[in-house]
Amino acid sequence: MTNVFDKKNITLVLTEECNFRCKYCYMVKKNNKNILSFDVAKKTIDYLFENRDLFPEPESSWDFIGGEPLLEVELIDQIIKYIKLRSYQLNHPWFESSWFSMSSNGSLFGAHNVQELLRKHGRRLEIGMTIDGPEHIHDMERVFVDGRGTHSSVVKNVPLWLKQFSNNNSSTKVTISRNNLPYLAESVLYLFSIGIAQVNANVVFENVWESGDDDLLEQQLNKLGDTMLETGLWKTHSCSFFNDFIGKPLSKENDQNWCGSGHAMVAVDAVGNFYPCVRFLEFSLAKKPAIMMGNIYDGFDTKVRDRFVSIKRSSISPQECMECEVASGCAWCPGFNYDNDEEQAADGIGKRAIHICKMHKARVRANNRYQEKLKEIKDLEGPSVMGCKDGKCESAKTTGKVVGKATKEETSQIKQLFLRREALADLFLLLPEMDTPDGTYEQIIEDTGKTMQAYNDWWDIMSEKYKWESGGSWQINFESGSVSVI
Repeated sequence: MTNVFDKKNITLVLTEECNFRCKYCYMVKKNNKNILSFDVAKKTIDYLFENRDLFPEPESSWDFIGGEPLLEVELIDQIIKYIKLRSYQLNHPWFESSWFSMSSNGSLFGAHNVQELLRKHGRRLEIGMTIDGPEHIHDMERVFVDGRGTHSSVVKNVPLWLKQFSNNNSSTKVTISRNNLPYLAESVLYLFSIGIAQVNANVVFENVWESGDDDLLEQQLNKLGDTMLETGLWKTHSCSFFNDFIGKPLSKENDQNWCGSGHAMVAVDAVGNFYPCVRFLEFSLAKKPAIMMGNIYDGFDTKVRDRFVSIKRSSISPQECMECEVASGCAWCPGFNYDNDEEQAADGIGKRAIHICKMHKARVRANNRYQEKLKEIKDLEGPSVMGCKDGKCESAKTTGKVVGKATKEETSQIKQLFLRREALADLFLLLPEMDTPDGTYEQIIEDTGKTMQAYNDWWDIMSEKYKWESGGSWQINFESGSVSVI
């Protein structure tokens, strides 16, 4: 049984240590012993590259995780350079389409070695930062090992982070627990005030919610939504709690698992073991043993993968969830389900935890209210320059004059050439730091020349074919195929 997704998500667990001890963190067994070596990382990368039958996805996303991943900056640098060089040497499809990311607590972001990492790899590396709100709220849950608050160590790096990632609509993640629930609106508005345009937030999955918490969540969301609408923040900012996708019934045909753990996703630990995702590692589990999917020495266990492919919404959910009229957007975590299930669940497939049921319904009520008010405002104001959908803000303003359109196949061709050109440029700049076989430098120079020629030829051929208006530089939208001149 195989499932081909557009992107393989690979999580490399660099370290199980962290300089924070956040009270709500699901990584319950942090330690400073299990650290990924570069040798194991190389063997992992080689295994993934050399087994295309097991990992056939056309793109890859490499997520560096801890603990705190920025405790291992030099290792990250080595890994990215090896992925770029090895994928080029093997002529692997992931050479043009590998992306790198990590979620950091933000305290180390301003360090020289982190900034040097971004200088080298910033075009394909994204670093997210977690802030829970102003100091008195953030420090409730996010503390150092000795119990001190961490807010000041993080917020000092926000201006630099915003400057470097402003083109990506800088976003942060907020985790809502029982302790900070009464301050949800204040927290999100604070994050907007310090320049963060997108706030991704969620309530914890654990069984911590008590009677009345759902009413409080609804009140806080109503307060937040009203402020966004009254001040016009809705035009330029977004919070994932408000989304026109959520709160609708799901058909029986809509039966997929919430995430791709075990098939679209794979995690790797310090000794080269494979896992469905990081939530199935021992240090993420409070009650159950880890679930492994083989290793880089003995091979990938496709039988375990196929068990995860078989997980459906209907196979893990109680009947009340299947019949729920507001089911869309109600999340679950397969890893938490496994750890939470009181039955054995030895195969890694736990029954769906429903601790957030009332909280989801409260979110739906507040979201419906927000969407209705937003529609009234839009009807009065007409089209806006900025619109938010699915928790993401996209500019409605186009750059330049639209002069034509390429077909889907033609757009795919130029996108591939563009990505290869960028990947070759990145690799060329890193060559002085790498030990490469003789002839690599000359080969990259030659390939760059051929790629640039093919890139320019595409524009010449297409502009002649479609008679595109000139008078400036052409640009193409890779999503729509629309061509503009600027």
